Amino acid sequence: MRIDLRRFDELTEPERSEMDGLRAEIDFGTPPYVWAPPEERPWRFLVWEDGRLVSHVGVLERTIRVDGQPLHVAGVYSVMTRPAERGRGYASAALEDAAAFMRDELPTAGHGLLICIDERVPFYGRLGWERVPDPVIFDQPGRRQVNEINTMVLPLRGRPWPRGEVDLCGLPW
Repeated sequence: MRIDLRRFDELTEPERSEMDGLRAEIDFGTPPYVWAPPEERPWRFLVWEDGRLVSHVGVLERTIRVDGQPLHVAGVYSVMTRPAERGRGYASAALEDAAAFMRDELPTAGHGLLICIDERVPFYGRLGWERVPDPVIFDQPGRRQVNEINTMVLPLRGRPWPRGEVDLCGLPW
């Protein structure tokens, strides 16, 4: 297994093709939200096995608001592993590398934040992520949307997650 950290704008055409193939195999099970565009989601952890992309984790930075106060976070998105390759630790390894990257390279991000369906909560919980107990809202075309699924947080610097309504201040990632 090899894990590469790449910026989206630096991916080669073969790497993008591998990502498209991986994404085509994934059913995220999420509501039909409009998600942040790729250019707002710069970092990709790509997990390769025998020259084939088997897993992916993305990371971005954004300032959000919690109870009206600004908070800088690292957003995690598009955690995906080919269905035939699940259970082998690929996503866990990529998420561990992503957490180290968020702590070491994104010093103003106090927490990691992700959105996931119920079935994924135990997986993230085993890696130290916790559910956000308060409502989470974000932009959708022409309206504001309350998140209908789970939002989870990973403390990066030992600070507890603040309480209060969470505003992602843009499209979800």
